[in-house]
Amino acid sequence: MSTPLPSSEPLPEPFLPPPFANTPDPLPSASLTQGPSTIARALSVALNRGCSAEELIATLKMHPRLAFLYETPPRLPGQYRLDDHSHAVIRQFDKYFAPHPLPGGVRPELLRLTLALHDIGKYIPETTRDQHRATVAVISSVREHLPITDQEFAVMMALIDGDPIGEASIHLTDLTRHTRCSIPVTIEDLRDYCRTTAPPIPPPPTVEHEARRAIAQIGAMARRTHLSVSDFTNLLIRYY
Repeated sequence: MSTPLPSSEPLPEPFLPPPFANTPDPLPSASLTQGPSTIARALSVALNRGCSAEELIATLKMHPRLAFLYETPPRLPGQYRLDDHSHAVIRQFDKYFAPHPLPGGVRPELLRLTLALHDIGKYIPETTRDQHRATVAVISSVREHLPITDQEFAVMMALIDGDPIGEASIHLTDLTRHTRCSIPVTIEDLRDYCRTTAPPIPPPPTVEHEARRAIAQIGAMARRTHLSVSDFTNLLIRYY
């Protein structure tokens, strides 16, 4: 049921801190064909009735591994605890996007669950370079406790495993100011941006390279799912 990590490069050792690695699963290992776990059933009930952000995170904390990571103290001053950050992110989604249909018919419950888990590996790696890989590994390890289909799990992994918008944003912050783009921004807008750059935006090849790299990465992420590139792009923007 697990998803391979996106790189063959070995993760830093020890990849999981001892309290995480030594925490036993709260339930016997079981595949989805044997029926949903207690945690999966509790999550399904909570999500289907539109639970609060706090209740969603509290339900995920039924798994001791997730509870440990949500409550891990930040490493640096000014950083947030993951449960506090996750509450805020889910509330923002609920405020601006939950009332509206999502691209590709994606259930809002899936995106709420994805947002609840999107940073779960943040404080595991020694460098932020491994943050997405660590998060993918943690979520894969608790896959059987998530009340989503394999198709939905693929969408969750694709959204979490990368940050093409953030990585390109240093060169694309003036996108909406200098182009007649739609809201939300689409792949077509990014292509137009490559063709219509003008001062004070940094000249090609910097902008063009960053935009094309983002386009290629988003396309690769979309192909891991059942969604079209357009639908995945608009879903990624809402997730971002």
